[in-house]
Amino acid sequence: MQYVYNHAINDCNKGCVNWISNVKKLLNDYGFAYVFDNPSAICVNTFICEFKCRVIDTFKQEWYGNISKSTVLDMYSLFKTSIEYEKYLDLAPKNLRLYFVKLRVSVHPLRIQTGRYARNNITRNERYCLCCNDLDIEDEFHFICVCRCYSQIRKLFIKPLYYVNPSVFKFHKLLTSYNKTEIMNICKYIRNKHLLYATQLLIT
Repeated sequence: MQYVYNHAINDCNKGCVNWISNVKKLLNDYGFAYVFDNPSAICVNTFICEFKCRVIDTFKQEWYGNISKSTVLDMYSLFKTSIEYEKYLDLAPKNLRLYFVKLRVSVHPLRIQTGRYARNNITRNERYCLCCNDLDIEDEFHFICVCRCYSQIRKLFIKPLYYVNPSVFKFHKLLTSYNKTEIMNICKYIRNKHLLYATQLLIT
């Protein structure tokens, strides 16, 4: 075993890429180059704990930074403030849950997203809803709480609390709810929007 290790160290020092060089790079990337250079002076248990914490902290910083810089994840950053399992994933069956997940991560056909893919990349503050023509940007808040085109299905699946005198605060409260009935109804609301949209396409 020692012979294999020494051979790998020699190859690493010659510039060869192997598991030793990968470990060295990993230590360098996280600020622990001294560990590779002087391993005998390191307390293994203490180092493992420190290294694990450094990796987790670095990941979190990069994760928060990437979300804050992304124009696609503006809404997602409002709801996802910590790296943890989302309880709402257990509140609806997979076939319905998918609609809610896509809304939260901005994978949907609302113009706030599709406008960026248009031929001339529609300016963000001009991505108006083409359904109600109220010169209101068709974003997630508009779709869930405001757009009059969905007033009927909104009454079926969403409590008046959220759409009578709507506000971003109420919207945030709704989309971070852990109430199973509310989550199920939001999923059904979004699904019915898709069905309504598909029907309109067939008619036209």
